[in-house]
Amino acid sequence: MILLVILSFPAKIFADRSNIGTSGAAFLKIGAGARPAALGEAFGSLVGDVNNIFYNPAGLAGLTGVEFMAQYGLWFQSIGYNVLGLGYPVEKIGTFGVGIINLNINNIDRRTADTLAADGTFAAGDFAYILSYSRQISKRIAGGLNVKWISQKIDTDLAQGLGADAGILWQPLTSPLTLGLAVQNLGNEIKFNEVSDPLPLNYKFGFGYKIFNDKIVLGLDFNLARDNDLRTCIGAEYNLSLKNEIGISIRSGYRTIASEQLGGLSGLSAGLGIIWRYFGFDFAWVPYGELGDTFRYCLRGKF
Repeated sequence: MILLVILSFPAKIFADRSNIGTSGAAFLKIGAGARPAALGEAFGSLVGDVNNIFYNPAGLAGLTGVEFMAQYGLWFQSIGYNVLGLGYPVEKIGTFGVGIINLNINNIDRRTADTLAADGTFAAGDFAYILSYSRQISKRIAGGLNVKWISQKIDTDLAQGLGADAGILWQPLTSPLTLGLAVQNLGNEIKFNEVSDPLPLNYKFGFGYKIFNDKIVLGLDFNLARDNDLRTCIGAEYNLSLKNEIGISIRSGYRTIASEQLGGLSGLSAGLGIIWRYFGFDFAWVPYGELGDTFRYCLRGKF
């Protein structure tokens, strides 16, 4: 896995501004899951959450039971952003995972001429279907791999491609620190009408830290994307246990670059999590300045 990361590291990974907007399947760059989104997407080194599928598959090795999540997201201009995830650990073999990401919009006006009246409507939708596997390699090291099938459709035009993610996590035995490394969206170019664009390749370096018996969780990620500048993600979570097996999590985060381009409160994020026995509900608010606010609502279960 380490060799795969080294060999795939391109000379132009430190992208300049001329590369912005040159990747295909851009929906893969949207942070999945309400909990990671509230943490500013600083999730590359956190462990034991089904959301690890979408950030660093090595983190799935920390699951202690079957876990699922279902997200309903409200994006801009009535665009839906929905995510499903399932992690299933198998003793002495590893943890398997399945993920689905969908971005869709319906009732887009169709015009074949410069007229006020539309000729009809059409729809557009993006899908990513993910198979994941993670394993604890040693007491300190875990590794993970994703294989994803990507499909994009605009009206009757279809583009498809194959991608992959790989990740590794290192946890010192006597320290609350966790280090993570992941490469996301390796794969072939995706083509629409004879025009091909590369996948949004990204390298993620993460640092996680838990203190006070996991009451406070901190995350710091650095992202090196092929089509943008260095992006830093910072997140913090405070976990409070109440009576009757109820727990509350308060989260906040910050992502660089977004505020520079969009103004306002873009870059900031916040959220809340509520756990009761085996079930949980997560909410995230992620503003994008002039574009407006986005929201994610997520149900989780662990057995």
